[in-house]
Amino acid sequence: MSVLLFICFILRAVYSQVRVPNVVYARLGSPETLECHTDTKEEIKQITWEMQAMGGASVTFLTYRTDTGPIYQDTYGQRVRYKGVGNKDGSIEIYNVTLADEGVYKCVFTTFPSGNTEKTIQLQVLVLPSVRQELIQDVRTPCRNMVVECLASLAKPPAEIQWITHGINYTSIEDNITHSNGTVSTRSQLYMMTTPEIYRREIFCLAYQPKIPFQHQRNITINVTLTNIQFPPQTVQIEVLKNDEEALQLLCKSKANPSPNYQWRREDTVKETKATPSDPTAITSATLNITSEDGVYICETSNSLGVNRGYIYLYKSKSSPHCHFGLLISFSIILIIMVAVLLFTLYISRRISSTEGCTGFI
Repeated sequence: MSVLLFICFILRAVYSQVRVPNVVYARLGSPETLECHTDTKEEIKQITWEMQAMGGASVTFLTYRTDTGPIYQDTYGQRVRYKGVGNKDGSIEIYNVTLADEGVYKCVFTTFPSGNTEKTIQLQVLVLPSVRQELIQDVRTPCRNMVVECLASLAKPPAEIQWITHGINYTSIEDNITHSNGTVSTRSQLYMMTTPEIYRREIFCLAYQPKIPFQHQRNITINVTLTNIQFPPQTVQIEVLKNDEEALQLLCKSKANPSPNYQWRREDTVKETKATPSDPTAITSATLNITSEDGVYICETSNSLGVNRGYIYLYKSKSSPHCHFGLLISFSIILIIMVAVLLFTLYISRRISSTEGCTGFI
């Protein structure tokens, strides 16, 4: 008889199990539901919730009875609401999850005649990092410099940082700072060989938290444009243009950061033109109107880091189109005569060589 009672007690205890998730991940500032159910056929007297904060004592903060409804206790009880439907569902919802909510929650069903059956839930609070990038100002070329740093602040668990540079070689240095509330700030400093070619290139800082389940991960990516690379004027380009009045103009361009100043020179004259940034590639330009002067024109570009020059020889013919045509005909006739004389000379030379060879043979 005692064996039968023991078996009945075991079956009743198994059937009265409480079902809860073992671990619940909650985002900081969001509502979160803690599920708690039972399938017991025994009479449920009450449902109780207890919470044990990390390193603290266990506190009962909610009691539910069918005759009284939910009774909220302690400060934790003011931050939750009872969501259970019927007395077999004891689920609750935390309105606005904070770091102080992290800990172990215990859901207890008191039944008759078995007594208490309970399960615990570990609530882990996840904090997304606040991510920002900061350019290091006045980076000179060409050498290895720290170009930009990325900061993933106040994350839980700690964030890791990955750089996306689209083929630009780099190295990085990381360090972490742990705060009193359990969050961690991660900083990554990016080093590159700074050359004019990477000026205005776009790179990305990717912050992610690998130590949480995949379904809760959320990558944060921000971009930055490398506008802080400083270099002297590069190759000077000069173009010959015509304006609406068909007057000739010389257009001078050079890539530089800071944007360059321009000076036009021709022999003993100097014409200075101040350039202002006109497009996002830092290629500014200076235009010089040409009158009737021929000669070598020099465009000098300069900024605080250096000077570069470009040269162009400009010749403006003053003759008429008819004169151009006559000169072309004359040049063609002279060329034809010269070719004919050359061919005749070659022919005579070969005849003489042939005759001399025959005489020697006889």
